[in-house]
Amino acid sequence: MTKLFTLTTPTAIATLTGADGLAFDPNDGTFSTLLVGEQDSNRVGRLKTNGTGLVEVNADGTTHCNTPFECGQAFYVIPSPDNSKLFALPNDIGFIPTIGGPAYGSANVNVVPLAPFGAAGTPHTVTGPDTFIVGLAFLGNTVNPGYYGTALDQGTGNFGQLDTTAFTTQQSTIVDDTGGGAGQGSLPSHGLAYDSYSNCFFLSGGDLTWQLCPDTSVSNKFHIVVHCGCGQHSSGRPAHLQCG
Repeated sequence: MTKLFTLTTPTAIATLTGADGLAFDPNDGTFSTLLVGEQDSNRVGRLKTNGTGLVEVNADGTTHCNTPFECGQAFYVIPSPDNSKLFALPNDIGFIPTIGGPAYGSANVNVVPLAPFGAAGTPHTVTGPDTFIVGLAFLGNTVNPGYYGTALDQGTGNFGQLDTTAFTTQQSTIVDDTGGGAGQGSLPSHGLAYDSYSNCFFLSGGDLTWQLCPDTSVSNKFHIVVHCGCGQHSSGRPAHLQCG
């Protein structure tokens, strides 16, 4: 049986300073309000799906925006399970030649109030074995910990727990049930999504999508149960999805 997923012609609804991560505002039960991470412009936008009612706030409410990449970032965005705040994550590792190192705020996780929306966010420095995280998801309705990924665009990385109060990381134990031998450093952990049907996470990055499920008895231990990938034909046309 062949299943087709067809997209119609895109229609622009608004012009923002950037648009990367998207989420529905969980405090709008009609699902007609979007939250938009405006990339390295240090902004999070909130607007209706018809493009009206745009309100923008700084992801990082401090005053360090003096040079490019020195402000906060808002690429990946995800509301907390209790609908009280929005986590805005970075994606670009800013570097300022004059100081010879990463720019202020280039690795911060910014937290923006959602109830109500309208105040600037607060930056948080991440500490632990992983300090630059680009994806975040929550296991069901659990607010703390969250689960993070570190893979950059088209790359692979790590997966673990983020303490959403102390902003410390702890890598998870990974077991590859598919026999592929994958583990930390080789996970497509750029995009993360929780699946309530399986109680598992989907990790995605590049041309890979993997399913990662929690161990039933050991905390912070996860099993790779499926990994799927799309290669390309020599002509450049997408190949069929292959899962194992």
